[in-house]
Amino acid sequence: MTKIFPVSLVLGKTVFTVGQFARNAEKKKSAPPTLAFRYDPKWLKIGFSLGTDLPLKSSVQPPEIKQTVTNRYHEPVYGFLRDHLPGNWLMLPSGEPVCPTNSVDVFFAEPPSLRFSSLFLGTECPKKEPSPILTKQLTGKLTRATESFFRDPSRLNSDEIGLINSLGSTFGGSKIKFCVRSEKSPETEYVLRPRNPNSQVDEPLWAAVSMTLAKKAGINALSGRFIPSLGYLEERFDRVDGTPLFCLSAATLGKPQSNLAALTWLDIADILNREGTSPKEDLRELFARLVFDIAVLNSRDTPENIWFYRKNGGWKLCPLSYALSKPSSLPFRTLQTAVVGKNTLADPNTALSVARYFNLSARQAKEIVLNTLRTTCEWESTA
Repeated sequence: MTKIFPVSLVLGKTVFTVGQFARNAEKKKSAPPTLAFRYDPKWLKIGFSLGTDLPLKSSVQPPEIKQTVTNRYHEPVYGFLRDHLPGNWLMLPSGEPVCPTNSVDVFFAEPPSLRFSSLFLGTECPKKEPSPILTKQLTGKLTRATESFFRDPSRLNSDEIGLINSLGSTFGGSKIKFCVRSEKSPETEYVLRPRNPNSQVDEPLWAAVSMTLAKKAGINALSGRFIPSLGYLEERFDRVDGTPLFCLSAATLGKPQSNLAALTWLDIADILNREGTSPKEDLRELFARLVFDIAVLNSRDTPENIWFYRKNGGWKLCPLSYALSKPSSLPFRTLQTAVVGKNTLADPNTALSVARYFNLSARQAKEIVLNTLRTTCEWESTA
């Protein structure tokens, strides 16, 4: 049986219906559910594409079949859908985590909501209940629940499963995170990334150090704080004063040099060159992030973690979120994302060689490199 799901998004204070999903979710042993998308005729006249895999045209468009996608999901998905899928840590009643192959099913099964970004299924903007305040009592419950989640999910009771599902249903990705408010700023929602007691590295602590260094280097980074024994609390990049922003990742907006090639930093820069609202400002910021990642080996410098939001008819670079530099024993330094071609070497000279693609002169680029290296060499005092 084929079901139709209207797709809408909020821009400013206006709700726009952008198109429809058609999904045949019949259970078949040999084939996954089939998915199709078509833009709304009105949106075709006034709107923009929802990614490079969904150009603005009136025909029904199936998702592209890419190996990187089909390895993670049991059916091909669109880039913008992947950006808005719920997290892989959601729990089934049995206590088993929802595996990545089920996250598409979870997305279509849940009621319409403004979880992340400003996209939702339906035509009327759903109301969202405010997230709970991170009190001492809630902190204790989350600490116990996440410790069980990481060490032995079978130890979780029904209340703890409900807590993880209710607070963890807002954001996507592969690592658990919660949506909460703080007692000091109850009007603002935050992302809470809990620490993994099984990890040899305290990721939230290293994220706090990395984000502090990023701000010192002049990068537009989200505010956050480290909470010992619990994790790292950070502002949401998809909200401004409580207003939802429509966000898409560089993985969705970027155009690789070929279908088989992975996105590079130059491909990400091209997003701003093509459709940037403030290309000069954001290209400089993106270059500064590249140099910072080279200096600290940010393990999250991937297209899936670089986000843009829609503003004034174009795309604006979101602030840096949860940069994570971790100690490495490798004898060489490499980036998660190549700068150009297949060059992943973490070398400032490589960044300088491509400065013109970021609309920077050699002098401007050198100033950014020197400032970043001076700042990051003080990481021990920051830690």
